[in-house]
Amino acid sequence: MRRWMIIISFVMLLVMPISVSAADSEVDQIEKYMEDALEKYNIPGASLAVVKEGKVIFQDSWGKQSDDTEVTDQSLFLLGSLSKPLTSLGIMRMVENGQIELDVPIKMYIPEFISERSHLEDITVRQLLSHTSGFSGYAGLEVADQNVRGENAIQKVLEKIDDFSLISSPGETYEYSATNYLLLGYIIASVSGQSFPDYMEAEVFQELNMERTVSTYEKAVELGYQNGYQSWFGKPVKSEVIYDNSGAPYGYMASSAQDLANFVAFLLNEGDGVLSEEMFEEYAAPQVERGEDAFYGLGWFISTKKNDPYYFHSGSTPTSLAQLLVDEQDDFGFVLLTNKHNISEVLHTTYMREGIKQILEGEGVPQLPDSNYSMQWITLGTSVVLSLLVLWSLFLLIRKKVVRTKLWGGTGLFSFIMAFILIPVLTKIFHAPWYTMKVTAPDIAFFIQWTVGVLLVYGVSVLIVTFRKIR
Repeated sequence: MRRWMIIISFVMLLVMPISVSAADSEVDQIEKYMEDALEKYNIPGASLAVVKEGKVIFQDSWGKQSDDTEVTDQSLFLLGSLSKPLTSLGIMRMVENGQIELDVPIKMYIPEFISERSHLEDITVRQLLSHTSGFSGYAGLEVADQNVRGENAIQKVLEKIDDFSLISSPGETYEYSATNYLLLGYIIASVSGQSFPDYMEAEVFQELNMERTVSTYEKAVELGYQNGYQSWFGKPVKSEVIYDNSGAPYGYMASSAQDLANFVAFLLNEGDGVLSEEMFEEYAAPQVERGEDAFYGLGWFISTKKNDPYYFHSGSTPTSLAQLLVDEQDDFGFVLLTNKHNISEVLHTTYMREGIKQILEGEGVPQLPDSNYSMQWITLGTSVVLSLLVLWSLFLLIRKKVVRTKLWGGTGLFSFIMAFILIPVLTKIFHAPWYTMKVTAPDIAFFIQWTVGVLLVYGVSVLIVTFRKIR
């Protein structure tokens, strides 16, 4: 017996250093990977927390906020669409308490609102949560980033919306739209009798010990929130872009890496006393198929790959990008928060999410893909070339003693018309309102506006010069 004890002890001594060494290597790999990613993608500030097997195995912050203070695990970042799983959790708490049913039409909870919009009466709470209500993605962008303040901000925005048209019947198709979660925020306020921020504070944030997570600009500022950066050709530029209280249910909550580590721990513990086991299973279950092994649930993107199931959500605002992923099979989850944004850089944090996941799965450190600013260079190049052509054309026109009236008049008129239709055409092509394009791609929008200005000046100048030469 004694001999066997000695053998077992010897084996444990051999194995333990290997396990510790492996864990240390994993942490070192994440640290180096993050440093490389932040440098490569020129991200001013970031914070990462990793939870594995019930413990926070990694938590670190890098860089600065826009006021030049150091980023810490307590620093507040805008969450973007990471707000949606939290709003969904608020709804599931109501379901658990018998205040709401997922498959009951929303007219039962906001009757006065629906009475004026009868075509919405068959939409259910589940359909709003899973983006199968029939609202379009474009409609969601139209309600976003409104810079509305006050506790009744959600109601104010809903009252301003004239068009609640559906692109499909409720339950028929999946289309991601902020409008769904805006309405869920309104339902939470109507059913609870509290404002949306107050309900989330009491029923979600306090329950999860998320003391630095808020749903209003005013409370965020109290906790030291600093606006992030917009990116111009990859370079971070301090931004004055708004913080929209009405957007809290779908994208304008603010939180810290420390708080979201608590949220990740709750998810890995499958309810952790905040939701029952049955209700948590519903909360994290696939609802609608988006592609092969890809689903959307009640506030989550879900991968159902046989050997690699996990769920996640990304988030973006005009000044931030974020990622949260949970892998129940391998018992880990993490949250990544950054404070720079451009539509051309959305994939940066996706690459980082996949890289961190790969490291935690023991598959080594992946190579970081390069940034792609081709759209910026194309718009810049187009603007410069067009400007030079316009100057040359005007120079030639002014030198002419006799002009072909129809040719030059038509050219001026065509340029004038193009100046007025270019932006509306682009919004149709990219399925996004112009305001959204301006705040998410300020560099591209600047050069588009430059092009519009050149076309307008050229058109007017040609018409004036041609008219004078006729006289």
